[in-house]
Amino acid sequence: MRKHLGEAALALLIALTVGVLFAGAGLNLPVLQLVLAIVVFQLGVASWRVYYTQRVSIATTRSLRNLDEFERVQSEERLRARYAHRERRLEQRHHAHVKRLIKDVAEVSRQLTQMQDARS
Repeated sequence: MRKHLGEAALALLIALTVGVLFAGAGLNLPVLQLVLAIVVFQLGVASWRVYYTQRVSIATTRSLRNLDEFERVQSEERLRARYAHRERRLEQRHHAHVKRLIKDVAEVSRQLTQMQDARS
């Protein structure tokens, strides 16, 4: 949430800085309006992210409060099962990747040996 609030604060700071610099210099360039429009858009995006994150957080908190003890235990078991399944999948992918790398290294080593034998 700090990240999104930081984005909003940064966008506001840029808008104020650009506005003050152009107004102080007495320049009336159309670039100023474009820059300010972009900064205001970024401020809106950051604000939407904060709003959405808070809405999800509040909905999650409310749903967890409404669960009774049995439902809470079931929910935790489902989460544990999901993460255990995910870990197994990642481990299988890792082992397959390691096997493929070992085969590739063996092939490169074999090719190097053949090249050295061909030179001799």
